Amino acid sequence: MKKSTIPFTITHLENGYSREHGLLHILQESVRIEFEQTDPATGLPISGVREIDVPFDQVETLKIKKGWFSAQVIFETKSLKTLEGLPGAQQGRCILKIKRSDVKEAEKTVSSARMRLSEFRLNSLDDD
Repeated sequence: MKKSTIPFTITHLENGYSREHGLLHILQESVRIEFEQTDPATGLPISGVREIDVPFDQVETLKIKKGWFSAQVIFETKSLKTLEGLPGAQQGRCILKIKRSDVKEAEKTVSSARMRLSEFRLNSLDDD
């Protein structure tokens, strides 16, 4: 897999309007969401960089949904706690907006990640 990182934004209303910019990393046996909150007016960071690591055994769904001008990576986990602290996450689900210029690479990365996730699940069945 060539590129295993997808740049994204999350825009939401939580204590006012806010925006997070980040990177979704596909690792060997986990997914890492790395993000920082930015001021929507200036684009300047207003929080430090935070990370959430999600082991593959906690991943429920990872898919991409294309629109006319952008795409969304839809990421669902098996537990509410898994995405605790990620702004905009609800019921173990987050929607990451992908810029049009990154859509093709994001599609390839999500496809490779889904294959890796399937292999992980098959290996887990063999271990049982």
